[in-house]
Amino acid sequence: SEYDPFGAAHSSTSISAGLGMAVAHHLRAEEDPSYRERNVIAVIGDGSISAGMAYEAMNNASHCGPGAERLIVVLNDNEMSIAPPVGAMSSYLSRLMSSRKFLNLRELAAKMAKRLPGRLERTAKKADEYARGIMTGGTLFEELGFYYVGPVDGHDMNQLVHILRNLRDAEDVGPVLLHVI
Repeated sequence: SEYDPFGAAHSSTSISAGLGMAVAHHLRAEEDPSYRERNVIAVIGDGSISAGMAYEAMNNASHCGPGAERLIVVLNDNEMSIAPPVGAMSSYLSRLMSSRKFLNLRELAAKMAKRLPGRLERTAKKADEYARGIMTGGTLFEELGFYYVGPVDGHDMNQLVHILRNLRDAEDVGPVLLHVI
């Protein structure tokens, strides 16, 4: 769109580009007190996040210092990709989600949920989805130095706008990864 200063289509370059822009805004604000430092939002898909360049950029953002804290990465987790996910990260997540410990925990939670009234059972199933996202995504991104938020429903615009405003106005949280499903 006309609001995109950079575009690389199906690639993993958005985080690097966003980090560069965030640091550039910071440097300009240091030189010119009338310039208002800005947040930069980089959007990356679940098919691209597993590429090495995305992880390199996240690692750089966590060690970059001033400017990087204005970077907000939106992970668009829509389970779509040009090709099926492959590689070590996909294998790791699949092994984790299929491990006996994880499955036993899910089975226990499912048994407990079945004893709840219908509406609460549906809520418990939704909590299971979010817990899986937190276990696999949150820990990894926080280890890379990002403040992790999510997963959140990307179709709930009221909630999404509210979260983005909160992140925009947040002080001293560092680079942020917003996991949107």
